[in-house]
Amino acid sequence: MPLFETGDLFAAAEPGDFKVITTNSFICNDGRLAMGAGAAREAAHRHPFLARHLGDQVTATVGHLGMYGLLLATTAPVVAFQVKKHFEDPASLTLLSISMNRLVMLTAALPKRRFHLNYPGIGPGGLPMRQVAPLLERLPLNVTVWKLP
Repeated sequence: MPLFETGDLFAAAEPGDFKVITTNSFICNDGRLAMGAGAAREAAHRHPFLARHLGDQVTATVGHLGMYGLLLATTAPVVAFQVKKHFEDPASLTLLSISMNRLVMLTAALPKRRFHLNYPGIGPGGLPMRQVAPLLERLPLNVTVWKLP
């Protein structure tokens, strides 16, 4: 079971911790991944190269509006956790479940690393917490799930 906290995951994460941000698979005309809201926007602001880097990964693997589930950035300690395809869509419980399965595998492969996940699918995703909460129970103790106050 993960830890649950209220606050800013970016302020709480220590150097080397992974910041797991909810994302989509919409590739903008300039090749960047659309990262205009929530934790994705904050990550793009903190790492100006990130939207282009993740856009390149999405384009190379699944393409515009494809399904990737989880992407590990190689240029920053950031993990893209897909909750929707188009940035204007509501979050998808199916995509969220697929991404969650992949995050469980990643955290098992890196048990000594810390992961900070913004509470997925709520906020810009539009899902109620009660629908998402059961999916989070599978995450291990090296994951902290953050909700904004």
